[in-house]
Amino acid sequence: MQNSRNLRALLKSSSLALALTIGVATGAEAGNPWEIISIDAATTTVISINGSSTILGKFFRADGIQHGFLQAPDGTVTTFDDPDAANATIPTAMSANGTVAGYLDNGAHGFIRDPKGNIQTFDVPGTVGSTVARAINVQGTVIGDFQDGPITTRGFLRAADGTFETFAPPDATFVAPVAINGHGTIAGVFNDSHGSEHAFVRNRLGRITVFDVPGATFTYATGMNAAGEIVGGTDKNGFLREPDGTITTIDPSGSDFKGVQNSVVTSINYQGVITGCYWDKLSIVHGWVRNPSGTYFALDAPGATNTCTAMIAPNGRIIGNADNTVGFRLNRRGWDNAN
Repeated sequence: MQNSRNLRALLKSSSLALALTIGVATGAEAGNPWEIISIDAATTTVISINGSSTILGKFFRADGIQHGFLQAPDGTVTTFDDPDAANATIPTAMSANGTVAGYLDNGAHGFIRDPKGNIQTFDVPGTVGSTVARAINVQGTVIGDFQDGPITTRGFLRAADGTFETFAPPDATFVAPVAINGHGTIAGVFNDSHGSEHAFVRNRLGRITVFDVPGATFTYATGMNAAGEIVGGTDKNGFLREPDGTITTIDPSGSDFKGVQNSVVTSINYQGVITGCYWDKLSIVHGWVRNPSGTYFALDAPGATNTCTAMIAPNGRIIGNADNTVGFRLNRRGWDNAN
């Protein structure tokens, strides 16, 4: 499906881009749980939220330079740039303690920014091209991919002490690790030599298991929680993979969901609450939430046509992007009922 390919591309570029107004509009005082996030009338994308409700994102200013930002729970915004970046600082992930990982200038180098604001640029030894950091865990272990040939990439793991491991599933030509939990388990996606796309999980000892959702043309992972539950999408729907390998198809259902054509899971927290997006018959994107008991809730940003979630925090708060005009944080903690 073309729609599936389009949404997969959105997710790999950290969701929908945003063009926002100045300031942070909080409606919580009036009982509205939706909070609009804005950075200097810039084009902005929210990427990650941790258990402290700190938000990570990126934005463009009028000069065309891309920058990173952190929004504290009180709304204070701190912008940052890698000093080695020529035109783009691209954060991709944030740990529980606020350490940020990312890359600069379309993969020229990877970087780590500690909670004090110190930035360290790095490259995988032996790289012949890009180094892209994609995820980081609470121990400070960074994962990503690097170019080791003219058209091939491998995965890497950078420990907190700066040492590297590299890896790739069998027959892989392009590898993109997307998530690592505190146990060192890694989830990701790769293309084989025939161009087919598969998901994989790598345990802390380095063993790689390749998996596909039965009946799907392609399978890709988008996230993982501390328990090792992996979520992602296919050409047809989203999925949840348990640590024992059991795969459950995830598709929004219920009276609030009509004309679902395709869906994908974007995030899962430790409680097992998952979020995602789906297309309707008009190719309009909507957000949704599924609680551990299997109940789905519709999630559309107020006044928006398109809504896509980016991540759910341990406390249940959700961030996402919509319409290329609005970024949001949904200040709701519990998803055990419809209230």
